[in-house]
Amino acid sequence: MRKVLKTILTPVVQKHWLADLVFALIRIICGMLLTLDFGSGKFGVPWTPDGQNLELFEVSAWFPEDVASYGGIFAFAPVFFA
Repeated sequence: MRKVLKTILTPVVQKHWLADLVFALIRIICGMLLTLDFGSGKFGVPWTPDGQNLELFEVSAWFPEDVASYGGIFAFAPVFFA
């Protein structure tokens, strides 16, 4: 059991730095695409669709309510976590 846990928790380092760079670029690009696609409907940013009627950095009214529905600490401060 300890050997399996150690194998799972030990980070894998690539032999060449180029492989690490490729993996980093893929993660950065996918993160940016997710932010542009899913974030623009919740927050007022320059590329938010006009139908949302959000000012710059304004949060949609439904989003904190959705976060509060998770309960626990999210229900305590939903605007902060939104």
